Parts: sequence; C-alpha cells; structure tokens
Amino acid sequence: MGRSTRRVAVVMAAAVALSAGLVAPAWGASPNPGAQIIGEDPAEPAAYPFMAAILNHTIEGNDYQKQFCGGSLVDDEWVLTPAHCVEGDSPASLAVAVGRTTLTSNDGQRRAVVQVVVHPSFGQPTALSNDAALLRLAAPVTSIVPLRLAGAADDRFEVDGTILTVIGWGTVDPPTPTACTRSTSRP
Repeated sequence: MGRSTRRVAVVMAAAVALSAGLVAPAWGASPNPGAQIIGEDPAEPAAYPFMAAILNHTIEGNDYQKQFCGGSLVDDEWVLTPAHCVEGDSPASLAVAVGRTTLTSNDGQRRAVVQVVVHPSFGQPTALSNDAALLRLAAPVTSIVPLRLAGAADDRFEVDGTILTVIGWGTVDPPTPTACTRSTSRP
C-alpha cells in the first residue's frame, strides 16, 4: 500500500470509528468536561510520544502558554482531538506539538495545522455528542509511532471496571495547570 493510499485509509478509518461510536469521550457515559485530573503521577519521559498539545499559534509566549487542548497523533499527518476544542478555529491559528513530556521544552516536533475536520454530527443529539475532530498537519511527523485507533476487536476496553490510562497536562493543584504530562489509571 502506497503512502498516500495508507494515509487516506487511516483518515477514513478514523472517520468510520468516529461515526460508528468506536471512539468515545474520555469521560464515559456521563460527560463532565469541567472535571480535571488533579495530582496524579508525572509521566515517564517519552512514555506517550503520540500525545499532542494543541496550540493557539497566535498567542505570544512558549508552547506551555499556547496549549489549550490535547490530542493523539493517529497518522504521521493527522491528530485526533475533541471537536469542542477546535470548532470554528482557523487552521492558520493552530499548531501541534508531539513527542514532548514537558510543554516548556523544545523536545519533539512542532507542526502547523492546514486543515480542521470536525465530525459532521458534532453537537447532535446533545452538546458534546460526536465530540471529535481531525487536524491535518502541514508536514509529516517523523520518528514517532502514531497511536493505533480502536477497532471492533477492542470492545473489551468498554467493559465496566476495565482499567484504562488517562494522560494529559491536567491540573496538579487547582487552579494551576502543569507543564509536565501526567497519567493515571482508572476504571
């Protein structure tokens, strides 16, 4: 399979996964987007290189100051992120950083965004339904393995009580966000 064919296949798989409900909101059946991961453990350096920081490129300062949402590298040119983070944003105002454990560092790779694709049913039937978007990057990310998208064989992860890992930059001591990736495992 050629590179462009593979890329189209990955993007189509992401779209199918989103529309089929195979990618679910991180907060489960009772959405509470105001909830925060407080405290938790610092992630090991380079443990989650696919973790993407979504950046407002128009803000002055470093990437820690520009970061407003997270996402996952799902192909060398695509990042999956919540639609509520980027709906209505111009691609020119966005950038993505991957391969970083600490947002104040220059580790990893930074890419401009050239396209924002919001799930066509975002906000229907309720405000955060189908809360997913894809960001197309201006150039491929190299040397970082993208996160594999969930498929039908991964249904076991949806069983009540299954321990899953949640990652992000989160809040260590409200209301102070942290520049270091944090992780926790929860049912």
